[in-house]
Amino acid sequence: MTTLIPELEADIYYLPAEEGGRKHGAFSGYRGQFYYYGRDWDAMQLLIDKETCPPGETVRVYLQMLSPECHVGMFHVGQEFEIREGARIVGKGVIRAIFRPDFECKVDWSKLKEEIYFEDGSLRDIYALNTTADDWKKWIEWVVRSGYRVEYRVGGMNQPARNIDFSAISNYWENRANQPIPTIRVFVDHIQINAHFFCEEEIENDITPTNFQCWGDHVRLMNYMDIMSYVLKKEVVLTAENVRDHVLLRVTG
Repeated sequence: MTTLIPELEADIYYLPAEEGGRKHGAFSGYRGQFYYYGRDWDAMQLLIDKETCPPGETVRVYLQMLSPECHVGMFHVGQEFEIREGARIVGKGVIRAIFRPDFECKVDWSKLKEEIYFEDGSLRDIYALNTTADDWKKWIEWVVRSGYRVEYRVGGMNQPARNIDFSAISNYWENRANQPIPTIRVFVDHIQINAHFFCEEEIENDITPTNFQCWGDHVRLMNYMDIMSYVLKKEVVLTAENVRDHVLLRVTG
């Protein structure tokens, strides 16, 4: 018998196999990846009033997060999430109740929107400064392996991320006048992050504030910046467009 301390209550619809779901039902103790705001986490499920849930049906469950310290202030009733096995989505869920008080989000989203993601026609820039070509290589390797959707564009043509050619980027730095500007687009769920290889001494990304319409969008960006900082071992900042001194957020992984 599965024993857990309920921290969340949720409804989960398990996709049938023909929609990419599991061939066999979910059960109490099942620990598919709990995916929300752009990251996978471990969560144990206890099915309520059922022993198993066949694919194609909805079940109400209790959830216990296995790293609770990472989820403080992260949830609200009505929040959507996915259950994944690797990159495959096998279930879609909605939080119905929060039993652990410190899990509940109490942030004033309207204030964040006004102060950070204000919509005045400008972009926001993400910077890691004092970088080298090796740092750019680390960043590229990370985003390609991250599970994010990545698009590589050079000479006006989209190419698969696996075809990213760092020599083309180096050639651009050395012969700007004669080389097309390579760009990489990283998609953190629906949020598009653009990387322009203007120079090797700084890694610059940009985002569009209109992509940020809720607290979860902010968390997606913070997760991205936090991992980027960890990978590069450098501070990563979010600034107003082309104004490095106007720092809106600062992350040191």
